[in-house]
Amino acid sequence: MSRAGALRIAAAAAAAILLVVAAIAIVAQWRAREKAPPGPDARLFQEAAVGDATARLYDLFETIQGEVIAVGQRLVVVRGGQEIYRVEDRYVSLEVMEDMPEDDPRAVSPEPGANVLGGAERHLTVFRSTGGAHCCGLVTVLALDPAVAEIGRIESGNFPAHFAQLDDDPALEVVAHDNVFAYWRASFAESAAPRVVLKYDREAKAYVPAPALMRRPPPEAGALEAEAARWRAQGRWRDEGLPETERVPSGLIAAAIDLIYAGNLDVAVELINRAWPEGRAAARAEFLNTLVNCRLRESAYWPGVARLNGLEPAPPAASCPKG
Repeated sequence: MSRAGALRIAAAAAAAILLVVAAIAIVAQWRAREKAPPGPDARLFQEAAVGDATARLYDLFETIQGEVIAVGQRLVVVRGGQEIYRVEDRYVSLEVMEDMPEDDPRAVSPEPGANVLGGAERHLTVFRSTGGAHCCGLVTVLALDPAVAEIGRIESGNFPAHFAQLDDDPALEVVAHDNVFAYWRASFAESAAPRVVLKYDREAKAYVPAPALMRRPPPEAGALEAEAARWRAQGRWRDEGLPETERVPSGLIAAAIDLIYAGNLDVAVELINRAWPEGRAAARAEFLNTLVNCRLRESAYWPGVARLNGLEPAPPAASCPKG
């Protein structure tokens, strides 16, 4: 055989090998696509079997002006080859997206299929986020037995929420933060974000505030006076470049609100009274009225916070500013 003939045979063999490799790749790609629902290019990155159901997480991509761009994530739950649940968002996860809080040793990240309500049912806890600078987070508890159903939703907003075991009840609680004070007389970074503990109410089929688990003892008298003196000494009170309503230190606002969400409204008012500079009684009265009778009552958690402080959950006062 001539050298040219040998080269032709070798080239043909190499081409055949490449065709086989390409065919294998195409088959593998189609098998992967069989699992992927239609829509943007969906690439499976996590799969979890939960009894006779399977949860699949996909990264979603679109090609825009020739560039492949990640556009979101998708959760699909299938049973018996049939899709029974689907949700999409910028980010979707079956576990807490943020690092578990170091200041809460009782925090729990439920495994797929773990029961979070203290029974025998299997659940999926789905964590979603729209991404962006601040908003918005959502936690959904999905029941799988006997049929799939959303049985709980926690609008976590700007701040992450997590599950925790805070009492002897085997059902897990949810620890979240109230978003109603975002940008209220402070920048976002300095805004109050009081802790809220939620328990599942089977009759209401919803997570509701748990006052008994939110209550904390008030600071001792000496500690309260020391904190008031620290805030009273802040230079912000004397900043003539700020309107009177914006001179209240954001840290003082957050400290007072944290006291209210721990069942200590009377102590919060006392802290404000002690920290407020003399000669500005009218501004202090305006601040307390706006906080207690207006902003606080706009919270979705106000009924629970009111009970925590021995109050009736009245709506915002008629004199409150609108919007």
